[in-house]
Amino acid sequence: MERELRIVSDDGESILLTDSSGNKYRAERKSAPHPTLISVAPNGATELTIKEIQARLRSGESPRELSESTGTALSKIERFAGPILHERNHIISSALDTQIKRGRNDLTLRDVVNERLGARGVDLSSLEWNGYRQEDGSWIISVHYPTREGQSSGEWILDTAKRTLAARDEGARWISGDDRSPQEKVRSQLPTELLGGGSEREPREAPRLMAVREEVEPTSEAARDGVVGRAKVPSWDEIMFGKKPEE
Repeated sequence: MERELRIVSDDGESILLTDSSGNKYRAERKSAPHPTLISVAPNGATELTIKEIQARLRSGESPRELSESTGTALSKIERFAGPILHERNHIISSALDTQIKRGRNDLTLRDVVNERLGARGVDLSSLEWNGYRQEDGSWIISVHYPTREGQSSGEWILDTAKRTLAARDEGARWISGDDRSPQEKVRSQLPTELLGGGSEREPREAPRLMAVREEVEPTSEAARDGVVGRAKVPSWDEIMFGKKPEE
């Protein structure tokens, strides 16, 4: 019995076809003049193109997860996974060498994580790093590590163009040292010369404006109303500099 098949997609490696009942078939290209039908995608799942495979891998999925969720052959996914997995590893390495702003003591993410977790007895060889790209082009860098309660983690946003890292969740903020008090955070942003090289200074009292009262002669009209004298309102120069108009 002949069955009419319609081509849905062709990525150069295989052809996805469908029949009038909605059943889907995948035909891999061989050296023969005509492709040979060799398999059917399970559960009616649609085969992915090369571009879709690479985009899904770049967004954080593993080759096996991608194969199981789409029905695409794992062997096909693995043929195009190498460059993407290499890119993700490169981004993670770049993030580890990126400095995290902590006032006057800027350390790389690697140094901060090793210092923070190592001091608390975490086996640094057990850290699991991952990186994936978001739709806006920024990358999410995450670390998972064992704790007494099980597992904990932290996530940062990496801007590859600006070479900056920002904590994305509470776990990352704690690892980065952002659990400082508000006063410590403010002090860390002040120039060293304003802090006297790090030593404490007594706060200086803000200058206060003092009232200036000077008796002036009333006008004849005011005198008729019973006014014998009135206070002079000082000018701005007198308030700020103590100057009188004749000076």
